[in-house]
Amino acid sequence: MSKIWMILLTICLIMFGVANAESTAAVYEKTINVHDSLPPYIIRITDTGEDTADMDSDNILLVEVYSGNGEQLQSFTYFSKESPEYDGAAALVMAKDLNFDGYNDLMLLSAAGAQNVYYAFSLWDVEAKQFRPVYRDCVWLREEARFSDEAVQIELCNLEILPEQRMLLSSDPDGFYYIREIFYMFDGSYHLTPKYIWDVYRDDDGMIRETMVEYMTRLVFLWDETYPEDWYYGQDGVGASSERRRAAHKT
Repeated sequence: MSKIWMILLTICLIMFGVANAESTAAVYEKTINVHDSLPPYIIRITDTGEDTADMDSDNILLVEVYSGNGEQLQSFTYFSKESPEYDGAAALVMAKDLNFDGYNDLMLLSAAGAQNVYYAFSLWDVEAKQFRPVYRDCVWLREEARFSDEAVQIELCNLEILPEQRMLLSSDPDGFYYIREIFYMFDGSYHLTPKYIWDVYRDDDGMIRETMVEYMTRLVFLWDETYPEDWYYGQDGVGASSERRRAAHKT
């Protein structure tokens, strides 16, 4: 009889531990406004606890959208190195109009470092009156000079919104010397196209390679050059690099 009670007690303790762990799981909430004609929405972020095969991402986070009265409207997931406990300088969730349609979209922090901050994003569907799944597309493969065959989660780095050009600038520096900047435009309301890709990276020892790719209906290399590193950056970082960056931004 004592053994049965011990087994029952053990089961109760295990169930209590599971319930307690679930109750203390971190939850992030933020109220956002999509448009003046729509009510505010509550965004709730939790960690699914699921494993990810993507070695660059540590967590699969669950995004739940609620009305002001607590009704769940939709949910979807995204990959992130961060967790709902994140309390750094970057916002875990932001609402910004990315596709220039007058409605705020959802930006979801996927990684934050000392220099670079990356956001996945979910566009607001005006007709459906809900957020679309986190945006995925093929990415530029520098070494192969082509776009990938498989779509992945697109992340915008150090995002700058350029309303006059109706462009998004994703600027991803790699240390002091190297950088990739992608100028995005929307093809319609919901398809993001990398219009220009400016890439500066090490070619051989002491050499810098700089490429500028244009892509709309087809892929065109506007330039593909190599330069001596000491000429490109000069003494104390003062060289041709600033002029080359200005040329890329004027294209």
